[in-house]
Amino acid sequence: MLLVERADELDLLRRRFADCRRGRGRLVVVSGPVASGKTELLHTFAEHVAGTGARVLAAACAEDERGLPLAVVDQLLRQASPRGDGPAGPATRHASAAGDTAAEAVVVSQLGAALLDLAAGEPVLITVDDVHHADGPSLQCLLHVVRRLTAARIMLVLSESAYPRTWHPLLHAELLRHPHCGRVRLAPLSPSGVAELLGRRRGGPTASRLHGATGGNPLLVRALLDDHEDRAVPAQRGGGVVPGEAFDLAVASVVHRLPPELLAVARACAVLGEPVEAEVVAALAAVDPAAVPAALHQLDRTGLLDGGRFRLPAARDGVLGGIAPSALSRLHALAARLRHRHSAPVAVVTGHLLAAALPPEPWAVDVLEDAASAAVAGGDTALAVRCLELARAGCRDPRRNVELRMALASVLWDVNPIAAADHLDALTEAARSGALARRHTGRLVRLLLWNGRAAEAAEVLGTERPPGAGDLSVTRAWLRCTYPALAAEPAAEPTGHPRAAHAVTGERVEAISALSAVLSGMSDEGVVARAEQVLRSTRLICVGLEPVVWSLLVLVYGDRVHRAEPFIAEYARQAEERGTPAARGKLSAVRALIALRTGDLAAAEGAALAALEHLPSTGWGIGVGLPQSLLVRATTARGRYDEAARLLGQQMPEAMFDSRYAVQYIHARGHFYLATGALEAARRDFVWCGELMGDWGIDAPALVPWRSDLAETELRLGDPDRAADLAHAQLGIAGDRLPRARGLALRQAAATAEPAVRLAHLHEAVELLQAVGDRYELARALGDLSHALHALGESNRARLVARRAWRTALECGAEPLLEALGPTAGVGAAGGDTADPRALSEAERRVGGLATLGYSNRDIARKLYITVSTVEQHLTRVYRKLGVHRRSELPASLQLAGADPA
Repeated sequence: MLLVERADELDLLRRRFADCRRGRGRLVVVSGPVASGKTELLHTFAEHVAGTGARVLAAACAEDERGLPLAVVDQLLRQASPRGDGPAGPATRHASAAGDTAAEAVVVSQLGAALLDLAAGEPVLITVDDVHHADGPSLQCLLHVVRRLTAARIMLVLSESAYPRTWHPLLHAELLRHPHCGRVRLAPLSPSGVAELLGRRRGGPTASRLHGATGGNPLLVRALLDDHEDRAVPAQRGGGVVPGEAFDLAVASVVHRLPPELLAVARACAVLGEPVEAEVVAALAAVDPAAVPAALHQLDRTGLLDGGRFRLPAARDGVLGGIAPSALSRLHALAARLRHRHSAPVAVVTGHLLAAALPPEPWAVDVLEDAASAAVAGGDTALAVRCLELARAGCRDPRRNVELRMALASVLWDVNPIAAADHLDALTEAARSGALARRHTGRLVRLLLWNGRAAEAAEVLGTERPPGAGDLSVTRAWLRCTYPALAAEPAAEPTGHPRAAHAVTGERVEAISALSAVLSGMSDEGVVARAEQVLRSTRLICVGLEPVVWSLLVLVYGDRVHRAEPFIAEYARQAEERGTPAARGKLSAVRALIALRTGDLAAAEGAALAALEHLPSTGWGIGVGLPQSLLVRATTARGRYDEAARLLGQQMPEAMFDSRYAVQYIHARGHFYLATGALEAARRDFVWCGELMGDWGIDAPALVPWRSDLAETELRLGDPDRAADLAHAQLGIAGDRLPRARGLALRQAAATAEPAVRLAHLHEAVELLQAVGDRYELARALGDLSHALHALGESNRARLVARRAWRTALECGAEPLLEALGPTAGVGAAGGDTADPRALSEAERRVGGLATLGYSNRDIARKLYITVSTVEQHLTRVYRKLGVHRRSELPASLQLAGADPA
């Protein structure tokens, strides 16, 4: 094997053997760190000597043979005997049987003399590798030879560990004081030595990175190069170091050869993971603190560590992998106690406690609770769960254990709602017994109701007389919005409670109050602004998911869908970073609702499916009605009636029908019945929606416009008067505050109105629906407008609007609408679809948007208070900028000018 940076040492050995040939015996002790190349040097030198015709005897020591008397000498003499058997075997047995020092001295003398006799006719080289593991009698025998080297042609080369505590200090001292003794100290390879090794290979990491990763340990350097060559394609570009199987084996070899004290220190460093006080390392390794600096120095020289820190994570993993799991747990538990005693950061102590996975001591419960709070604040809910679970395992105080369980259930709500439900029995019992703090009552009620446990929630609520401080007021508002069947009249918060001001965050109060207002039909810009303010100032890691979802729903139900879209994108990103399934599932459901309200049916279906993938039905609890209803609506609108029927055949939680989600689910089912011609069933469901919403005080068309849908059903059942009453009632409720609900109601009112009024209603409906961005309902209104224009004999305008309706329905993926419009509606409708309306000025968009709706130039001029000539000029520029030639080619994406998408 080729040696690197060992030429001087090899030359010294050769010169010493030349002295031996001339009758002057020599002793050379080769020392160096583990795996520094001592064995290679001995083998290379022995091959050189054997090539000169001299006799070579070699022995290798092992720690597990240290208690076997004369094991080393036995190896040497067996090589010297022509039959492969020497006197050491019988001598060993004799010495063992004798059991006294006198007999042992005789044996040692005889065997030493036998070794000296070998050099009578020819020079002899004796090498002993890892002599620090040699048994005592063999060392005495070697000393017998060393004392007589002056007149013998024998050269002894012994390799030893560089660590000074590895073998018998007296014998070591006697060897080294001999006048014929020389020393060879091997150092790790220098950067240039590593470069020389690298030069013999093809490619690989840079020499500087190799040296930095190994400290110049030849075994580790070669292992990294082997790992590089084993890869057909380098795993890392730019000369990086990527440890693999060869490196892992090399680390295991180094660790296996470490002396016990060094191994204990190496393991302590691996468990601690970072340089710490010497006394901490010593206590963990169970060694003398005075020995730690020298041990760390030697471990640095092995290439595993650098300044007490592992050079590569793979090296640390290799050391940890050699520790039995139970022993490793105990080491981490001890490390936690030691680091805590030396005021280490909470995160460091917590890491050891979690790695130990043992019931913590009482002091550790405080540490874990603090770590859980920090983890929640930092968005790492998975870590918070682990901390709280371990804290509960070590907590002996029953009341505090309840507090920890409540905190755990609350955190699990964002991570795994199914697991959170496992704690509800114990928490409910704690509430009954008074062991649960009053500030947690509201949260427990929401958890119980979400899991359909209404009776227990009512019982817990009944224990709060007067109502508890904290977020119970939030819970009562949430009840009115989400579970109105159990809602009670709001009660005043108690006064004088010292923690009341801190228990409820402003974000929760603002968000749930705004949602309550919207669902109570009191939506206005002020309410929407409050929700937007919560979204602008809130991060998921700060207040959790609830106020975020509540505020997003305010924007959606307040017909400000486009203002909700940027927020949902940002919060979805945050949920992805946090890796919280519940948050991702619930935000996907809101995203599906937004997509449905904007007419993107495919996106609505995809987001609703994603909501159920992130969070299975059992985790959704009563809330499963939301994604399920959105799926039914999307598949129905796309004409996938078999899929919608399959979804409706799935069992829903019985408790859901006492919640807001029941209204959305029943409403979606009514749409399915309406689309498939089951009109009586559709009427029954829409009436049921109205009854529930009326009883619960959330009769808001922003949530479910049941009157408009029932009006359409009554019209198809042949009762236009009833349809007209319902449509006008819906108009009265919607007013000017809810443009989407007003647009839907106008479309139904138009169906029962005189032709002239019908046209006006439909024009206004189209403008409102386009303004709020609901393309699906816009396509339906445009289809009705086309029929109305055709009935009035305005065929050209009717065809223009029909094409507009067809393009819009095509964008939505609404197959039933395309079929209803007929195959001729789409003729010539593809033109201009790739044009970008953003190239237009505000005035041009205003004129172009009205033109797409079938208004004549004169109508546009009258509506915008401009001249017909100005309209013509604007249209000319619109055609030129968008690359179209006529009104029928104007893109469906052209927004109505002047419409406020909010």
